[in-house]
Amino acid sequence: MDMLACLIWLLRESAESRSVDTVRIGHALHNVLIIMALELYSLRIALPLLQLLIQYILPLGLPLYHRMGMSSFDYLSASGHLNRIAYESLKAPKQSLEWGERAKIMQQLINGKFGEDVRFAMLPKFELDGAAGGIPINVLEVHENVSRLSKWGWTCVLSYERLPGPANMGG
Repeated sequence: MDMLACLIWLLRESAESRSVDTVRIGHALHNVLIIMALELYSLRIALPLLQLLIQYILPLGLPLYHRMGMSSFDYLSASGHLNRIAYESLKAPKQSLEWGERAKIMQQLINGKFGEDVRFAMLPKFELDGAAGGIPINVLEVHENVSRLSKWGWTCVLSYERLPGPANMGG
């Protein structure tokens, strides 16, 4: 919880000062929320907390022309799948994993240590927002590519298989 509070504070400060690190901090907060969502759910605070963060905090760390495309339930679902994959990634599955060990494995999964499928599946989902003016072609192309890679990642995660990646996987 301390890490979550710290990232929220850093994101707010970064957005206020218009730092170049704002999007990176927002992405780090997204990753922490995916890792922690199931734990927050067990404490019975996930849904209201996630809703507040999605509505008021995460938008501070979005790139220009983007808005949040994930709900509280999307975070819980991603967290559930990430927890399952963390357990399955062990060579000798245990009955349980301590939180610190499980969080470390989930972080490695999100960072692509065990394959790009999980990394792409766990990327934040955005919708394009033209309120700031016309959306540049390069933003449209990157959004389309990231969406395609994310869809491929989720296909792998949901099928419990590693499938060949799409052509031009440069993420």
